[in-house]
Parts: sequence; structure tokens; C-alpha cells
Amino acid sequence: MAKKKPKKMATVTLADLTPAMVEEAVTTPEFEDEYCDWFEPPERICGLDCKVVHEEGGGEGGDSHVEIILEIKEGKKSRFFSKTGYYASFVGTEWSRNPPTEVFQKQVTVTQYEAKK
Repeated sequence: MAKKKPKKMATVTLADLTPAMVEEAVTTPEFEDEYCDWFEPPERICGLDCKVVHEEGGGEGGDSHVEIILEIKEGKKSRFFSKTGYYASFVGTEWSRNPPTEVFQKQVTVTQYEAKK
């Protein structure tokens, strides 16, 4: 497959970053293909550092619901965006139906029960 030329996106501050900018950056597959079976985010979005901090679902033996959380950083400040899609064995992973949503970290307490040793 022929490689697409990387998009040139305007540089913005973290505060000015919109979900639409994240969507444009993450839904363009690196290779020309009808479906994007994999998710490889760019290292930078609009001049800001980007990395996947959480992935779940998808793939053979995985759930049909798939989700990734991206952390986009500027210095010590971060914003997080969730991108969801679905996996089906006959088409792979489809990301294009749901725009990213900004999400926030929340610490929770979990109670677990274990057998006495």
C-alpha cells in the first residue's frame, strides 16, 4: 500500500486544542486502506506531544467495543481524549463513527475480597 503524505496541522496551545483537531489527527490512517485495523496515533498533534495511556477491547478474542485514551501534553499540563470504536472480524476495527470526547482522570477506591491464606 502507498503511504499517505503526513498532514500538516497548525500548531496550537493545549488550551486551544479541540476534539475536532484530535479527530482529524487520529482518524487518518497512515496507509491507504478502506478500514484502519490498527491504531497508531501520531507522536504529535498540532505541535503537542501525544501518547496512548489506555487501550481496551478489539482484536481476535477481544471485545467488540474498543477504546483508547490519548494524553496530549504541553509542558507539565495534560488533557485526555477518549476515542471509541468497534471491532468485527470481517472488517477489523472501525474508528470513524465516534468523535473523540475529552475525559478527566478520577481516582477511585476499589474493594477486593481474597481467600484467607
